[in-house]
Amino acid sequence: LRAYPIEAGLDPQFKIIEGFERSLLYGQLYDAWFDHETRVEPKEQTVREWEFLLEHVGYLFQIRDLVFSLLDRRDLLGETAYDFGSLAEIEPELVASLAAIQRSDLSKLPEDSAAIVFRYIQSVEPPRPGSIDDWLDYFSPVSVPMKEANLPKDPTLKKALLTLRTESGKGRSIYDRLLRHRSTIAMHALTRRFIDYLDAEKRKLGVVDFDDLLLRTHELLQNERVLERVRQQFDHIFVDEFQDTDRTQARILEKLGTDRYGNWVPGKITVVGDPKQSIY
Repeated sequence: LRAYPIEAGLDPQFKIIEGFERSLLYGQLYDAWFDHETRVEPKEQTVREWEFLLEHVGYLFQIRDLVFSLLDRRDLLGETAYDFGSLAEIEPELVASLAAIQRSDLSKLPEDSAAIVFRYIQSVEPPRPGSIDDWLDYFSPVSVPMKEANLPKDPTLKKALLTLRTESGKGRSIYDRLLRHRSTIAMHALTRRFIDYLDAEKRKLGVVDFDDLLLRTHELLQNERVLERVRQQFDHIFVDEFQDTDRTQARILEKLGTDRYGNWVPGKITVVGDPKQSIY
């Protein structure tokens, strides 16, 4: 990065911050970012996410702690190979189960939690497919009875209730599953926005931390001209304690140890490590 600061988009005299200095700066930037998100330039979707997290996840300091926990795995947050799944994966079965309940005769059901759930579904029209927030609002009034309900003897209602309980036993429901899914998406979006803000502000200040050294180096090596020059600097690369290599470090090594066609150069990299000591 010192050799190619312009290509890396960094101040040539960038400063590396660690420990308390890093924690202090991150805390200050988080407060400024939160103020920007919620007061200075609030957007409708952003405000909805904050309101949702405050209602279902916890207090502001708890959300802050979660953001900083996710921040420790910035290498994963930018991954495009993973996703959180889609509501469309479970929605057809869910809609079919509600339709089965609406057609059923509830007159012989005992007055218990299951009856409360089934009568609610027969009296309240479910939302149109596609919106997880609408489904959460719909199931919220019966979120507790769904978890407490005993399975009825009627096979149709039993199957439908199992769908509402996501095939698990008492104590869980489709509402909880949707709530976790929605919270995860909101936290991920929140943290990604903070990272973007953080990166922009650190560039202005001319500072980087240890994670930046790795992530920006990996990003820099996507530049084929720079990569070819760096490859030529090393005849052999020896990696000790390889079991503690994280994915970003491993990808950097892969870039340096392969040729322009992606083939490993024989003998260029030697690694030594003990998988039983792995901390990653």
